[in-house]
Amino acid sequence: MALSACAGPRAGRSGGDPCEAVADHVHALLQRVTPPSGKHDTAHERAIRDIFATRCREDTWDVDARDCILAKKALADDARCKDRLTSTQRGALDQALGAEEDRARLAHLPSVCAEYRDRIDQLQTCSAVPQESRETMKQAFTQVLASGVKGSDLEDHCRRGIEAIRRSFSAKCGW
Repeated sequence: MALSACAGPRAGRSGGDPCEAVADHVHALLQRVTPPSGKHDTAHERAIRDIFATRCREDTWDVDARDCILAKKALADDARCKDRLTSTQRGALDQALGAEEDRARLAHLPSVCAEYRDRIDQLQTCSAVPQESRETMKQAFTQVLASGVKGSDLEDHCRRGIEAIRRSFSAKCGW
């Protein structure tokens, strides 16, 4: 039933599934762009492709939105295809893409920073700490990652973050 909601004139090369055609086209567009590192992250590109297929299918994107994406010649063109999705569809796509971007960025963290991220995640489950404090710690971690700090400076920051969590919250949380 969900597949029929995705049906449209551009199903073509993906075995008749227009959502797969959209996802394949997005994947092809991603492969045309040279990433800043100069090296494609094929797992990340594949995950983005799969997000487009899943969101299209599960959220039943209409033919107008799908055709807009299929008509794109480059990721940077000014076609505003997301504007053709409902706000709920757009929100689901943005949330899934954001989670994938976070996953890809975190996959390349030094081990001490992965430990810091794990402590942040653990802190999120501690009801003895006010939600505002948990969010502040989470935002601090996100800001450091977004700041572009790298190498030993990043590792030092992550060590300090782990220590701050341990010192401030381990007794309250019982760990």
